[in-house]
Amino acid sequence: MKKGRNTTHFLNVSITTICLTHARAIAFLWFFPALVYGCTSVDTDDTGHAGSTGESTWTDIVLHPGNSSEEAATDVFIFMNDRLRRLDSYQRVSGNRVKVASRTGERLLVAIANPHRDMDSWRWINSYEALLEESIQLSTDNPDLPAMTGEAIIQAGSETCYEIGMDRLMSQICINTLRADFLGTEYENEDLTDVRIYLTNVNAECNFIHGDDSSPGHIVNFGAFDETAANSFAHKEMLIHQIEKVSAKGIPDPIRLFCYPCDHIAETSGSPFTRLVIEGRVRGNLYYYPITINREPFGRGGIERNAIYLYDITINRTGTPDPDIPVNGMQVKVTGKIVPWNEKDNETIVF
Repeated sequence: MKKGRNTTHFLNVSITTICLTHARAIAFLWFFPALVYGCTSVDTDDTGHAGSTGESTWTDIVLHPGNSSEEAATDVFIFMNDRLRRLDSYQRVSGNRVKVASRTGERLLVAIANPHRDMDSWRWINSYEALLEESIQLSTDNPDLPAMTGEAIIQAGSETCYEIGMDRLMSQICINTLRADFLGTEYENEDLTDVRIYLTNVNAECNFIHGDDSSPGHIVNFGAFDETAANSFAHKEMLIHQIEKVSAKGIPDPIRLFCYPCDHIAETSGSPFTRLVIEGRVRGNLYYYPITINREPFGRGGIERNAIYLYDITINRTGTPDPDIPVNGMQVKVTGKIVPWNEKDNETIVF
């Protein structure tokens, strides 16, 4: 619950802020000619000082990667680029190449695609610092239309089209291959049956604007799978996948699960690391194969936003009796890589 929200701040921003309360497209009270400019890449780490003439203007922006649906919403906040970073304008737009309205001068632009919330929920935002406090719940997010954010310093009123790099808040945990091969044990030629694959200790809340680290703000599936919590999700399939069996031949298709970042350094009872759990039966006995995602001995650093954690897993032995007791290298063989989710990035990091 946010405290001390100021619901009258729109009186202090430019008229472009209030032109859009009933429309998703940008609208002015007067006409500005449409201009076509070439696009220039933007370094989102730029800093500067604000300057304003008080005149209203359009600025062209292109979002990368774009929304898969032209009807999907993107909320655009434009702040003064000075010490206070007060809100200059806000608008909801659709499409991947759009015009946004503000006063002229150097500005800090923040774009939030697929926020999964209505426009009224932003009414108390009157500065960049206020936006830093805003978060989204994983239960409302959608892997097909994921929440994404991007920032850039722009010169509003200049003849420039700015490319805004957009990063997903969520990350993908992908099991590329999964086999159960008990060769050389008493369970040789047995299958793993009644299989459920799910995430535990899931960070289910994420700030729109990335901070220093991503300690869990709200945890679901704490130590084990929670059916009640999962059923409250708009897309339960982000957390769990069920298959009849896993044999030595493997699974026919990759399995994809989704979560928010969890990259804090130390694991505590209140801030556990996120785990990928394979649950199944061998000769009727239930076993768990929890793998702590991108932590020792199967990686390091935890889960960052906008990444794909790609795993190839072979189960060699019976697992643990508890979904919160990680397996070791004797029970499973795990190889994997971290793949940036941005389509233009092809680099992989092998662990």
